[in-house]
Amino acid sequence: MTDAANGRRNGMSSTAPMRAANDELQMPVALRWYLVHERVILGTLVVMLFLIGWEGLERGWWADMLRPLLGASAERLQLKPIFISSPTLIAGAAFRMFFVTGEIWRDLAWSGAGYVLGLGLAIAVGIPLGLAGGWYRRFSYAVEPFLSALNATPQVAFLPLIVVWVGTGLGQRVLIIFLLAVLPLAIGRGMIGVVVGEIYGSAAGVGAMINQAGARFQTDKVFVGVLTIIAAGVILVEIVQRIERRVDVWRAPA
Repeated sequence: MTDAANGRRNGMSSTAPMRAANDELQMPVALRWYLVHERVILGTLVVMLFLIGWEGLERGWWADMLRPLLGASAERLQLKPIFISSPTLIAGAAFRMFFVTGEIWRDLAWSGAGYVLGLGLAIAVGIPLGLAGGWYRRFSYAVEPFLSALNATPQVAFLPLIVVWVGTGLGQRVLIIFLLAVLPLAIGRGMIGVVVGEIYGSAAGVGAMINQAGARFQTDKVFVGVLTIIAAGVILVEIVQRIERRVDVWRAPA
């Protein structure tokens, strides 16, 4: 009797995927296409709505639309470019900086050099240190107080001392990126180090460009710099995650 019950259960479990496949085939083609690409579609839709809403704040669309209801107070919904800029102004500034004047390439090269050196140094130190701490218990006990203290301390607090020690050149940026990235070996934290290190006294780099543009109220250039760093961070994180999925074969699939 137990064997029969097990057989029925096994038969039901084996036919379940077939039923699911048949149900999927019976769906309309448009619905199947949507379900396959749902993540991309919903993400793109939300981003587009956000950009349209942002553009409307600078162009005054929402102020004009709501003026019959709100009267003069609707003017608060129209923001000046000096405060927020707009997607079209940012796109125009990005095109000009990348393809017309080319002014951003020098800053990107300057930032990239510091980022690669700082992150490379963090990898060279952090990975052997982590492996040694994992293999040797007593070594882990010995260095744990220092690592815990460094992890609990905002590394940006060391910036004035770093400037005193190594100045405001390439060494300063490499050292702050190293301190931010050596414990987690995080791509994003390294990006933070790039911006922080360059804002504090650097004459070139994306962080310095953001700082100088902000001081001149050039909000479109500020957004170009910020979005460039965001895009670089997202791309690098995706690359690292793909490498991890290929290398970390012992991890359970997500």
